[in-house]
Amino acid sequence: MSWLMFVLHLFLLLFLLSSSSSFSTSARHTCLEDQRFSLLQFKTTFTITANASSPRCKSNSHPKMVFWNESSDCCLWEGVTCDWSNGHVIGLDLSCSYLQGTIQPNTTLFHLRHLQTLNLAFNDFNFSTISPDFGSFPSLTHLNPFETNFTGRIPSKICHLSKLVSLDLSYLNYNPYDYIFYYPVRLEQHTFNMLLRNLTQLRELHLDSLNISSPLPHALLNLSSLTSLSFGSYQLRGKFSENIFHFPNLRELDVGGNSELTGKLPYFNATSSLQFLDLGDISFSSQLPKSISNLKALNILSLFYCKLSGSIPASVWNLTKITDLDFPFNSFSGQIPSSISNLARLRGLYLFGNNLNGQIIDSLGYMSQLTLLALSSNNLNGQIPDSLGNMSQLTNLYLSGNNLNGQIPDSLGNMSLLTSRYLSYNSLNGTIPSSLFALPSLVYIYLSNNKLRGPIPGLVYELQNLLDLWVSSNNLSGVVDLDKLLKLKNLISLDLSYNGLSLSINNSVNSTLTNFDTTGLASCNLSEFPNFLREQAKLHSLDLSNNKIHGEVPKWLFNVGKDSLQNKNLQFIDLHSNSLRGPLPVPPNTTYVFSISNNKLTGEIPTLICNLSSLGVLDLSNNSLSGLIPQCLGNLSNSLSVLNLGTNSFSGTFTATFTKGNFLRNLNLNGNQIEGQVPRSLLNCEYFEVLDLGKTR
Repeated sequence: MSWLMFVLHLFLLLFLLSSSSSFSTSARHTCLEDQRFSLLQFKTTFTITANASSPRCKSNSHPKMVFWNESSDCCLWEGVTCDWSNGHVIGLDLSCSYLQGTIQPNTTLFHLRHLQTLNLAFNDFNFSTISPDFGSFPSLTHLNPFETNFTGRIPSKICHLSKLVSLDLSYLNYNPYDYIFYYPVRLEQHTFNMLLRNLTQLRELHLDSLNISSPLPHALLNLSSLTSLSFGSYQLRGKFSENIFHFPNLRELDVGGNSELTGKLPYFNATSSLQFLDLGDISFSSQLPKSISNLKALNILSLFYCKLSGSIPASVWNLTKITDLDFPFNSFSGQIPSSISNLARLRGLYLFGNNLNGQIIDSLGYMSQLTLLALSSNNLNGQIPDSLGNMSQLTNLYLSGNNLNGQIPDSLGNMSLLTSRYLSYNSLNGTIPSSLFALPSLVYIYLSNNKLRGPIPGLVYELQNLLDLWVSSNNLSGVVDLDKLLKLKNLISLDLSYNGLSLSINNSVNSTLTNFDTTGLASCNLSEFPNFLREQAKLHSLDLSNNKIHGEVPKWLFNVGKDSLQNKNLQFIDLHSNSLRGPLPVPPNTTYVFSISNNKLTGEIPTLICNLSSLGVLDLSNNSLSGLIPQCLGNLSNSLSVLNLGTNSFSGTFTATFTKGNFLRNLNLNGNQIEGQVPRSLLNCEYFEVLDLGKTR
């Protein structure tokens, strides 16, 4: 072919392609009128509310329906996909769209009969029941109403969706803001079996949090195409089936959270394609088999609270593709070997809550990808190695609850990305290195219950991101400028208790903190109530015990905020061992623990205290209270476990009545002038551990 002929052919080809493209564009169908009407009618059933979408939605999520309007082609609307050849709506993605409202059985959503994909995840459908019409989309291949606040049962008509390749019915009735389930949506056993028999093309099946209450059906084995399977429902029971590992294409398996499943771990086949495996909370009560190393494709392995014992097999350290190793709350023993450094891709190492011993090995410090190291609550000993300071990617360090000793290495200040440092409940000594407080990224600092001495580094006042600072129960000394600490605008929790610290505080200065939750200032040489507590309406826990606070308990302590509204969060109040005088104050109705013992209070117990329906511990001992003990205290026995009225000046008879099924464990009336017979209702206190009626009359 000559050069000229080649050019002519090339021009001809370009012309034909251009013509084809023009024809295709001109033949493109716009949205059909009935489809647009159905979408707009569906839109009217919802309101747009920011809290309707889950916190798990990306920061750039937004209400897609807001941009729908009647004057435009609905095939161009965000979240809508059309078949250009005929104008039918075949895809609807309204995930994370801030939708709040109910989905009624007559909704026009079900008029979109050509739908192939339907994604409604992360919205709030306000306890709608799941309409059987969800099963009336004959071409549907993908259905996802994940975390949408449905209620009721999964309709059996869902089993008619024979073309489904992806079905996600997880967390249908879940509040992501309170992290609780209301009433899990139920999947009846016959519906479950029918679903597994009919939907044989499924590649992804997610049924987490559903109330299934049945063993794994044998029909599950029909789904040979499965690549992803999750039953984290907390409802499966019976024997764990080893056959679940026999799916040839399975890459993700999540059965975690089913505590009523029992069994043993199988021999793992070397042909497995598993990349994600979660078997957490299943009672295996055995050792981890060495064949775990056959799962060479694994990225994430989670076996928390599985009652596994013995040492972690050396073969685990050959899983070189692992990024997250999650073994907490088992009974693993032995030492962490240096071969753990084989896991060069490891980002998260979760080994807390075991019986591991020995020292923390140097080689951990050279695992350059680690972002989280959790070794808390083991029996590790020795010093923290300097090499841990080399972990430049680490954001969370958990070493609490071990037997670690020696000084805290100065090198731990090199972790420039660190946000959380948990070193409490060890035997660490020496002074706190200033470098430990030199990281502006720090959010959580826990150093309580060690043997640390000296001052708290002054750099603490510069940690503008700090939420929690706990350094209680050490040998720390020096002066802490409380006013400066309270200028850390994000501070939520502060515990300086039981050291040798003194507080510098200007009680005429109010704090600007708005979310303060926990105050621990026991044994801090306080002589008056800190004024900043006036405005802490979200306070949950208050410990001012073992100080020198004198006078009456101010009325504002339990009535906080600009409008003097009673605190609705305060649950733990400890004011024992001060020099408080005057009448016994009545704490908020939310109080669970109220200790004001070892003071100089006088007068009678106000009967209003009997209205504290949540009260579990009441300790009024070692005061100068007098009069009759209110009979109505017996009304609290359904919540009260400790009642200590010892060493006061109460008189008369003890007439409180305790009903059957009460929770009282500790009753102390010692050191009063009580007379008369012991109430027979005390026989109803079947949980008694301490009963002290000594030195009464």
